[in-house]
Amino acid sequence: MKKLSIPMVVVAMEKVMDNLEKETAYLEWLKDFFDTYDSQDEYLKFCKTSTASAENVKGRLDYFFKVVK
Repeated sequence: MKKLSIPMVVVAMEKVMDNLEKETAYLEWLKDFFDTYDSQDEYLKFCKTSTASAENVKGRLDYFFKVVK
């Protein structure tokens, strides 16, 4: 996992912290995400080049926000 994913993990966690059920589900999803990180093609396309570009940052954020809806 690249360190550029850490802010996305934290921001998404903040969205579920007040709900134990959502928090538990997110942490389970996060474990699976880390375990299969190298095959997360939909996410990794935002991590290849120009990682600081607005489009790629938004893509990574949106990916995590979909999980915590």
